[in-house]
Amino acid sequence: MCCWRARDLLRLQMGRNGRDVRNLASEDLEDTEDSEDTEDPEDTEVTMESEELMDIMRSRRSIRAFHPDPLTQDQIDTLIEALLSAPSAGNLQSRQFFFVTNKELQRELVRAALGQDFIAEAPLVVVACTDARIQRRYGSRGTSLYSFMDVAASVQNAMLVAQAMGLGTCWVGAFNEEPVHALLKLPPNLRPVTMFPVGRPAERPRAPHRVSRTAAVSFVE
Repeated sequence: MCCWRARDLLRLQMGRNGRDVRNLASEDLEDTEDSEDTEDPEDTEVTMESEELMDIMRSRRSIRAFHPDPLTQDQIDTLIEALLSAPSAGNLQSRQFFFVTNKELQRELVRAALGQDFIAEAPLVVVACTDARIQRRYGSRGTSLYSFMDVAASVQNAMLVAQAMGLGTCWVGAFNEEPVHALLKLPPNLRPVTMFPVGRPAERPRAPHRVSRTAAVSFVE
C-alpha cells in the first residue's frame, strides 16, 4: 500500500469532519472551543472508494514484530494529520500525543509496559494522553469518558492510515502510568492512557476471529 492511499483516507476523514485540522496542533485548548467550520464538505475531493477503506480496515492487524527502518518525514506528518483529523467532544480536542524515537526512552516504556519488548523494536512509539482541561466544560463526564473517546478516535485514525502506508501498529494499554508520566515529564492535566508502536511489520498475523453480526448488532425499529 502506498502513501497516496493514506492521503485519500485523510481527505475522506476531513471531508466528513468539514474542516482541515492540520494546523490545530499549536492551538490552545480554549482557542478551539468555539471555532467554526471553514471548509465546505462538498468541496472536498474524495477519491478513495468505500470498499478500499473497508479493505484497509479488514487487513489491519496488531503487529508485535518490527523492522528497525526509520519512518520518513512524510509518514510521520501523515500520522500526525490522521491523529488531528479525528472528531472530538465539543471540538475541544482534549488529547495530546508524544512521538518517542529515542531508543533509551523506548526501553523505559517497555519496562513500564510490563516487559512488552516489541514496543522498542519499532522505530516510533506514540504515547497518547487525555487532557483533564475538558472538565472545564463537561465536568467529570468529560474526564471520565469524553477525553478517552477523543483519544480512541485519534488512535484508530492513525492505525488505519499506518496500514494504508504499509506500516504496522499495536494498541498497548497494559502499562503503569506513573513511570510513563514521569518519563515524558507530563504536566498534571495530561494522563497517558495508551501507546502504540509504529513501523514496518516483520510478521503477518492471521486474521483474528470476529463475532457474528447477529451477536454484535441489534436493530431497534
